[in-house]
Amino acid sequence: MYVTNILSNNVSTFDIEPSGRLALRDELTSAGGAPRSVVVTPDGRFAYTANGVTPMTSDDFNSISRYRITAGGNLVPLTPPATANGDPDALAVAPNGRTLYVVNRGTDTVLPFRVGADGQLVRLSDPVPTGAENARGIALTPDGRFLFVSHGDPLGTQQDWLTRFAVGGDGTLAPMGRRVPIGSAGGAMAVTPDGRFLYVPCSASQEVFGFRIGPDGELTSVPGRRFDAPDVPIAAVATPDGRHLFVAAGGLVISTSTKVSAYRIRTNGALEHLANVDAGRAPVSLTPTPDGRHLYVANLNSWDVSGFRIGRQGQLREIAGSPFPTGGRQPAFQSIVIRPNQGPAAAFTARAAATGRPTTFDATASTDPDGRIARYDWDFGDGTVLPDGGPKPAHVYRDTGTFQVRLAVTDDEGCTTLFVYNGTSALCTGSPAALATRTIVIPRELG
Repeated sequence: MYVTNILSNNVSTFDIEPSGRLALRDELTSAGGAPRSVVVTPDGRFAYTANGVTPMTSDDFNSISRYRITAGGNLVPLTPPATANGDPDALAVAPNGRTLYVVNRGTDTVLPFRVGADGQLVRLSDPVPTGAENARGIALTPDGRFLFVSHGDPLGTQQDWLTRFAVGGDGTLAPMGRRVPIGSAGGAMAVTPDGRFLYVPCSASQEVFGFRIGPDGELTSVPGRRFDAPDVPIAAVATPDGRHLFVAAGGLVISTSTKVSAYRIRTNGALEHLANVDAGRAPVSLTPTPDGRHLYVANLNSWDVSGFRIGRQGQLREIAGSPFPTGGRQPAFQSIVIRPNQGPAAAFTARAAATGRPTTFDATASTDPDGRIARYDWDFGDGTVLPDGGPKPAHVYRDTGTFQVRLAVTDDEGCTTLFVYNGTSALCTGSPAALATRTIVIPRELG
């Protein structure tokens, strides 16, 4: 996991232990100046930080730093950084990993870059106006077809706006229709992994707006539309299963809030408030783990990360040892990201036997590039399934014939066939490779 520190101009790297505890690596990585948002490409090979204006100054680094991620997870800075378009604040990497989008708060523009094979960034077009003042948050749909930008001054009181863009096949942006009204000071948005709902926290009006995303990118309000949120709600994130939403409510340097709010996402997209829990001082950015078991929250004013276990009903319980110091100073807007879990690949062989005798299977050739296979689900093609049947099951066929045997594998972080994307970065790069099918022929037993 990576956390930016805006005042110390660096990035902290944590190892996530099986218990959920965080272990900070000793050496922090230089970010080149005032880093806020951080994203990682879906393949886990490159990371980017948005380096904007240093707080309480007019110094604008106006750059996007690039990093190569080693096999062990270390960040290696790449030079030179890319030039942005005035106080870059928020980043999103497209689900296919080919495009990086930068929201420039200083000029109210979005700037698209093509991501090269070596992590190089090349401008795809001129900066695109966002269509409203005080551009802030960004989110893409999991299919990569639509992009949303929230707007708002965290210290303002006026109504603000959400604007929409269609994403072309080459990653370029085309503005869509009229802007959509929200509350005051829109922040870091959440898209559910199924792409059905968008949630916009509004810090100055203390609410979260919910929208259904249509197949054409149109937004319609979910029942209830506006949902109360305490203090300064600045960032939202959905769990990988799309059942719960968490909101960080401390997005101002002057904030005294410690609250993280938990909501249940109903089937119609409405939010049911579950509880508020305490994190550190001024929680500002948050992310779940790819398996949905843990939530991590970066705290602006206590310079640390709070860790929670996520219960089946969305309840949050603090992890032993939390909060975990970053070693740097002041994580800020969209300052936390987890390296995407790379999906597994299924493979198996079969040794067919005659009816009445055990046919054996061997799936030990299945692989996971960043962990291990934790679950093997078998369908033997004759109406018999064997959930979590291990890598070497045996099955007795009662009838002769040709059968399609299917294996689905799941890795130790819960990743299988589904690609899980949270609006700015991937959490899990599941794919059809997690499924394998073989045809076997069962002969009649002789004698």
